[in-house]
Amino acid sequence: MRPSDLLLDFGRPVAYYPGLVKRFGSVNAVIFFSQIFYWQDKTDSELGVYKSSEEITSETGLSYREQLTARKHLVKRGILVETDKRLEHKIYYRIDCNQLDRIMSQPIEKTPNAQNASGESHKGDFAEQQNEPPRQNKSYGGGETNPQSDPTENTTEITTEITDGTSGEPNDKKASTKIKLNYESIVKAYHDILPAMPAIQVMTDERKRKLRNFWIKFNFNQERWENYLTYVSSHCRWMLEERENGRGGLWRRKNLDYLITERCYVAVKEERANDK
Repeated sequence: MRPSDLLLDFGRPVAYYPGLVKRFGSVNAVIFFSQIFYWQDKTDSELGVYKSSEEITSETGLSYREQLTARKHLVKRGILVETDKRLEHKIYYRIDCNQLDRIMSQPIEKTPNAQNASGESHKGDFAEQQNEPPRQNKSYGGGETNPQSDPTENTTEITTEITDGTSGEPNDKKASTKIKLNYESIVKAYHDILPAMPAIQVMTDERKRKLRNFWIKFNFNQERWENYLTYVSSHCRWMLEERENGRGGLWRRKNLDYLITERCYVAVKEERANDK
């Protein structure tokens, strides 16, 4: 049998619109768009198309991380509308055809980021990224707070002192760094990337305190947080499953509270938490 005879085992070929790359600024965004656009008129749901990340990977070859980047690209431009049904652990996708028409009507040179034809970000592995110094002048938590929500509920601003690391006292040139935690974005990433883990129904003050301490201690920001969750999703599947403990009981699935412990973070970073 020739290798080419095996192509049918690799799934159906994916059709996408290469002419949109110059307008969207990303090949992966166009692939994701094309797949949702294809299925949009084949669903009865008013919310749009529901497909799990595994289904999209199977249909397009896009990894979860590539899907996440593509979705952000499309949402930022108003082309993709996402409806997060957290209790169902589902995200529905809908193409805003009116916004698509507006973008298609613009000259290419006036389309945002059109000059960046690749538009993709190639990340290293989680352990390598965690060793990078934190970016300056960037708010921890990323994203914008929902204008309809109470900012005091979703965002906390913390001021910390930078020390020289040689003693417990601040150095002579004390600097204060303000970091903002957008709890809404943090929890949404948790639900999106790890839908198999228990959903967060109540963001208690205790959880906020632990999250805040965790982010400060390990220099997290929204990007690193998403990389951390993505690594767990890909390499630590045991955390997402209930398993027999050998004593007639079950090991329960891990949750957000476990992920923000030093024990979990260090084990993931040192790759000791990887599936065997």
